[in-house]
Amino acid sequence: TSVQWSNSGSTLAVGSRSGKISLWDIKSQNCIREYRPHSSRIGCLSWHGQLLASGSRDRGIFVHDVRLRHDPTNDSFVATHRQEVCGLAWSPCGSYLASG
Repeated sequence: TSVQWSNSGSTLAVGSRSGKISLWDIKSQNCIREYRPHSSRIGCLSWHGQLLASGSRDRGIFVHDVRLRHDPTNDSFVATHRQEVCGLAWSPCGSYLASG
């Protein structure tokens, strides 16, 4: 399981063992969106503005624009690792996503 606050602090992203991401609105304390971009445990999440990157035990990295209604075609597949993705970090300018 992985958790990550949005930059504004208004949304909490939670990645589950099953590969599902849940977005929680902190003010209303409600789950506002759920989707399953991965087939296995999500080990890391990283926000940059309205973009949420997720990395998983399935070795994939996806970038999601949370403003868009979830549709698998809205997800950007970024890369495949040789092993589980354990860390993600956006560069300060937001142009680069580092993974490990």
